[in-house]
Amino acid sequence: MDAPVRVLAQPHLLDATRDRVAFTVAPGQTIAQMVAEAMPAGRRLGGAYFRVTLNGQPIAEALWHAVKPKPGTQVLIRVVPQGDILKNVLLIALTVAAVAAGQFYGPMLAGELLFGGLGGIGTGSLGTALAGVITATTLLAGTLLINALIPVRSDKKDAAVYGIQGLRNQAQPDGVVPAILGFHRSTPPYGMLPYTESVGDDRFVIANFIHGYGPIATRNHRIGETPIEKYQEVTAEHREGRVGDAALTLTPQQVVERALSIELLSGGPGAGPQTRYTKADISSFSVDIGFPGGLGGVDKDGKKVGVEATFTLRYRKVGTEAWTSKPISVFAKLSGKAFTRTFQYDVTERGLYEVEITRTSSDFDRPDQDLSRKEIQRTGRSQWSALRSFRPEYPLNFDKPLAVTAIRIRATGQLNGTLDEYNCDAFCICPDWDAATKTWIERETQNPASLFRHVLTGPAGAYPLTVDEVDALGDWHAFCVANGLTYNRIHDYQASVLDVLSDIAAAGRASPHDKGDRWGVVIDRALDTVAAHITPRNSWGFKGERSYLTFPDAFRVSFLDETNSFTKADRIVPWPGFVGQPKVIEKLELPGITNPAQVWKEARKRQYEIMLRLDTFTVNQDFESLVPTRGDRVELSHDVLDRDQIAARIILKPESLSALILDEMPTMEAGQAYAARVRYSDGTSNVFPVRTVAGTSNVLILDGPGRLPAMDDLIMFGKATRISQACTVKGIQPQKDFTAALTLIPHAPEIETLVANDVPPAWSGRAGTVVDQPVSIPVAPIIVSVDSGTSASSLATTENPYPVVVNLRPNPSGTTPLATFQVLSRKVGTTTWLTSSALAGTGSVLLAGYAKGDVIEYQARGVSTRGTAGDLTTAATHTVGATDAPSPANLVVAIERATVNGGTSVAFLRLTCSAPTRTDLSLVGRYRPVGSTAWTAIPLNTASRTSIASGTLADATDYEVQGALSTDSGADISNFVAATGSPIRVVSDPTAPNAPTYTSATLSGTTVTHAIKQSGGNARSVQLSRANGFGKVFADAALSVSKPVDPNQTDTLPDTIDVGFWQWWLTALNGSGVASAAAGPKSILKVDQAGNVIQYPNDLTNTAWARVAMGNPVAQGTGPDGLQATFVPETTANSAHYIGYKATGLTSGARVRGIFGLKAAGRTNGRLDLLVTSGTGAGNYARVLFDLTAKTATVSTTNGTFTNLAATIIQVSADYFLVAITATTAAATGTSGSMAIESRLYFADDTKALSYTGDTTKGMLAWACTLAPVT
Repeated sequence: MDAPVRVLAQPHLLDATRDRVAFTVAPGQTIAQMVAEAMPAGRRLGGAYFRVTLNGQPIAEALWHAVKPKPGTQVLIRVVPQGDILKNVLLIALTVAAVAAGQFYGPMLAGELLFGGLGGIGTGSLGTALAGVITATTLLAGTLLINALIPVRSDKKDAAVYGIQGLRNQAQPDGVVPAILGFHRSTPPYGMLPYTESVGDDRFVIANFIHGYGPIATRNHRIGETPIEKYQEVTAEHREGRVGDAALTLTPQQVVERALSIELLSGGPGAGPQTRYTKADISSFSVDIGFPGGLGGVDKDGKKVGVEATFTLRYRKVGTEAWTSKPISVFAKLSGKAFTRTFQYDVTERGLYEVEITRTSSDFDRPDQDLSRKEIQRTGRSQWSALRSFRPEYPLNFDKPLAVTAIRIRATGQLNGTLDEYNCDAFCICPDWDAATKTWIERETQNPASLFRHVLTGPAGAYPLTVDEVDALGDWHAFCVANGLTYNRIHDYQASVLDVLSDIAAAGRASPHDKGDRWGVVIDRALDTVAAHITPRNSWGFKGERSYLTFPDAFRVSFLDETNSFTKADRIVPWPGFVGQPKVIEKLELPGITNPAQVWKEARKRQYEIMLRLDTFTVNQDFESLVPTRGDRVELSHDVLDRDQIAARIILKPESLSALILDEMPTMEAGQAYAARVRYSDGTSNVFPVRTVAGTSNVLILDGPGRLPAMDDLIMFGKATRISQACTVKGIQPQKDFTAALTLIPHAPEIETLVANDVPPAWSGRAGTVVDQPVSIPVAPIIVSVDSGTSASSLATTENPYPVVVNLRPNPSGTTPLATFQVLSRKVGTTTWLTSSALAGTGSVLLAGYAKGDVIEYQARGVSTRGTAGDLTTAATHTVGATDAPSPANLVVAIERATVNGGTSVAFLRLTCSAPTRTDLSLVGRYRPVGSTAWTAIPLNTASRTSIASGTLADATDYEVQGALSTDSGADISNFVAATGSPIRVVSDPTAPNAPTYTSATLSGTTVTHAIKQSGGNARSVQLSRANGFGKVFADAALSVSKPVDPNQTDTLPDTIDVGFWQWWLTALNGSGVASAAAGPKSILKVDQAGNVIQYPNDLTNTAWARVAMGNPVAQGTGPDGLQATFVPETTANSAHYIGYKATGLTSGARVRGIFGLKAAGRTNGRLDLLVTSGTGAGNYARVLFDLTAKTATVSTTNGTFTNLAATIIQVSADYFLVAITATTAAATGTSGSMAIESRLYFADDTKALSYTGDTTKGMLAWACTLAPVT
């Protein structure tokens, strides 16, 4: 790839620094294009105002459009004086004033970079909360770098350098707002002091943080070193700090929390109301009431019970008399668990409020109370633990966008106190130069050029500049990229803009430079372009000074290491060529540099500057001093530097390069090579070899092609290796009459090459060196105790049922760090030691492979962290489970039976053993069906320590049974052993008992008393079974009454019945549930109803029975109970045929039942009705259909006040049935004072039609007709 063409343009005649333009272009552009790009406003003036040289050769304006400089050439464009321009005294005065004012800063940059207060905490003037002071700045390093183009800053207000370790979020009232430049790990200050809130039994912390002026990107949010996403119940909001950012929803208002610790007591010292005041101008407040010991109780059985604590809260605005009272009640059964409850209240008028809390419930656990006699032990100590004041205003009050974060996190079980270790990675977002598009693009950047521009134009400056007042800086940006130069720093301290610019520029190997109307930088780098030539012929007052220094062995640079989470680190950079361990080490400050490799290179660059720039030259110049500017490369020739160097002028116009007549007499020696640099009148120069002519002469013969000089052009003559010395203009001090003093230092372009080729050693960040530790043998540990049997049962497994635990601790006399403990063990009588190990921190070693009663031998030792085994303890012995309870002797199991709840007898286990040798032991057991894995416990029996019984067993089942001896608490229990007789089978009793004697069944009202007598044998209970309905057998009967009896016992069994034909059978059962033959049946017919309102239930011939299309009833035969029955015939009418009884004795709103005892006499189908005939609901009815042949009764319909209709039919003899209709009625007494319900019987023909032509011979026999309320 071809080298670019370098262009340097100086558009101002008297100020070479003002609007100076240096850039490169691709080969192929014409000079006219370069002039247009360099000075677009000067194109209209024409070539008479500019002089263009190409590698020192002037190019006529007429050729500008055609000349295309070759790759690597230098184009210089300068303004030339025209007319009386230099006679303008005012202009000259202004130019001198601009130079005299200095080139480092202008008045608009004299303010602070960072300013403003944190809204929500405080506002006001700029504070100095973070203004750090370093009093021990570098002295020798600063002195050594006295000749550096980029000096080391040593002002007393340098901010302290903090590492991330140990930092916590802090409140900084009236402090500076941070400005994050580059990339950094940040522990931001609070934007608002954290506060807490109670949610259930958990406490949450809410806080917000200010990262700095936006926009800032934040990532990798952490609390301490733990990523925030590893925490539970955490919510976070982030704002980059852009115009239009939404407000934080987690902290939408100002909250000021005051922590309290005020005991709330209802009695004793300190009892009574407690008062505190809120903050001023609040709109609401909240209080926290905490219970440090929990709130709850425990009854005498150890069961938790709930407890209520009550309080009264009152508040009033300061200056008023009226209180507002609010009751508070807290109910919980969290005895022993601390918790807090929050109560918030809005106020009607903003202001300062007085808040008072009084406990109104008793103090359950006050020290002066006697709790020993209380049935319930309560705890409920209470404290007023916080008072919060709320204002509706947003907590951040700032006129520029801020990057902020708000966090709400559950503190309970997660945080140690408040949220004060939040940190994250923060990235500055600002315009960054994009080389591909040659534009500034907003993005994350660490480039010093972008950050330099951002400081000048960004939001953190008190008086930000416009982009037109800042140089393009694209060239510097590319230089930083090429050399890996970055700047990363959090500016959270008070500093001037110039100080910050100087630090940023230094990180980019540059220094700030004020060009009068724009700010830029001077880059310390190797330059090919020579801005001026200085000789004794155009200067005077030459002075030279060399520093003779003893270099230190190394520089020490303190920095925040970006490769190690920005922890503070020191890097020792040895002096080039130094070998060995540095002893003389000087401190060097490199602000904003966080990369260890960059730290090394920049420290090395400083070292090379000290070594290669030992000389300082000072010369005075007249008007020519206006040509170079600070940082430019100049060529210096002076006989003080080299006696062979001569500066001369051409005194005659030369015709060729072979005969230049000078006004000086150079001397040449045979065999030496000489050269001359010709500086032309336009400021450019060429170097020519000089033909050696021994002797002294004022004639020089130049060899080689080149531009022909003119009369009065300057010649610098000397040996070919040192015609002149390349220097860098370090400073220009203007003096009177357009003169100036120039301070020069060696240009030393090799510095850049040396630094580029210097490869930093690998960086670990570790401080110090690894020291070889002597091998030491650990002292034998101390055996504290040995546990086995019951005391180690919690560690028992199937593979290791009898674990042995050896408890150890390190010997205090030992100093060797231990990694593990080893225990060597073996069963007494064996020869092989078994080794068991555990980490030393556990303090115990588990042994496996032994059984109860084994006598083992053991010894222990420690093993160091380096793997060295220590001394063994003295061997000792231990019997496994020696102190455990002994197993039960003569353990026997048997099956026994007993009746349960008066019913069938059941089987259970009886487990017995011999009396234990220890009086504190009792028999316990367990059992399970064979094949099952789950045991059922048999608890001890305090009444008999050698005999226990199990629960109910299942017949025909085999059981495994085991027993053990245990203390009452169960803390000491022997091993379970199988009982003699286990497994044991539960066998049922197949022999049926004798049938009992069923003596009688007597009815009284609704109760039937059954007299029985048991006839002996294996009977354990009797059962009475019954059935309702004629023709039922024992198989139809259902169990009614059961009762345990003894053999030959005479007893009675009561039973309750309703209407119907009832039959009973009596059986006896043995212990296995086998029944005897049935005795009985005994039968009872019950037809009457309590509360019957039909006066003639059997005699339907009475006129109280109304008839429709029915013939005259005739007494005919008897019912099943022997009472009269009535034949009711139908007439020949073609209509409904019915007979009914109207009753007036029923209670309003009752559930009633009408019953007809019926026998078919030509008609088998019909309908029963209940009809309201007077009172409220008159005309309402309920209807049931029946079929005597089919023996069915079905619900038909209801209307009006009737609900819950039911139909039943019961056969009570071979041909008689009880047919019933039951319904609930809402009918009530009417205005006439009576309410009547009629019970009707309708006939239906064979087709079940209710309206038909009757037959006088057909009808039904009726008997036992009743109507009564159902209770």
